[in-house]
Formats: sequence, C-alpha cells, structure tokens
Amino acid sequence: MIYLIKMADDSAELSIKIVLILANIGDSFMIFMLILAGLLCGGFCYVGALYSALPPRRWALLGAIFGPAIFPLLMAKRRWSLVCARGLNDDLFLA
Repeated sequence: MIYLIKMADDSAELSIKIVLILANIGDSFMIFMLILAGLLCGGFCYVGALYSALPPRRWALLGAIFGPAIFPLLMAKRRWSLVCARGLNDDLFLA
C-alpha cells in the first residue's frame, strides 16, 4: 500500500515535470517563430524596396520590427514615389 502511494506521488511529480518541460519548449518555440517571421517579413520588404527603388535597408528593418503590418505602408510609399516621379497628370495603368 505504501509502495502504491509512493508510485502515485512519483507519477504526479513526473507529469508535472513533463508539463513544465513542454511549457518551456513552447515558449522558446514561440520566440523562435516570432524571430523567423520578423526575418521573413524583413526579407520581403527588402526585395519590395529594391524593386521599387526605395531604400532597402530601412524597409527591411521596418519589416523585421513591425512584421506584416508594414506592407500597406510600403505599397503606399511605392505608389507615392511613382506618382511623384511621373507627375499627377499622367495616367498609370498596370496590367
């Protein structure tokens, strides 16, 4: 009887340890995914800025910090720089 109680306590401690280990792995995995997402967004913004003749390092840094929220701003800046280069009276049809 005492042996069964000892085993039950050991299994409860083991399950608590397993849960704590999995929680720590989950936290580090989430941090890893956030860093990876930031780097990917920074890379996409870098390529988009190169394509649009905007300063690429600045947009890569903004993409890495703010993530996908910076894409609408990049597209607006791209459009505005194109309008400034061509003038307001010229039509632009991208097909």
